[in-house]
Amino acid sequence: MSGFDIDRAMDERFSRYCTPRSQQYKDGWRAALMVHRGASANPYAVGTPESDAWWAGYDEGLQARPCVCATSPGSAVSELVSAEQAVGRA
Repeated sequence: MSGFDIDRAMDERFSRYCTPRSQQYKDGWRAALMVHRGASANPYAVGTPESDAWWAGYDEGLQARPCVCATSPGSAVSELVSAEQAVGRA
């Protein structure tokens, strides 16, 4: 998975769209893209606004992977999905 660049994927997602998101939301989104590396632990206390934002971002990140792959071939996220499909994870 050497071609995948998480920072490029983050820039693609949060630079092109104008809806502001909290850092907790972005952290959750990043964790969803890196779930193949075991990076899915929410660092915030259950029931806090920070935890809720993290889970919302995580959920969107999981949902975005196949959508981005289908609509934007060659994007950083599609590279991740393609790599995971190649090893049977997606």
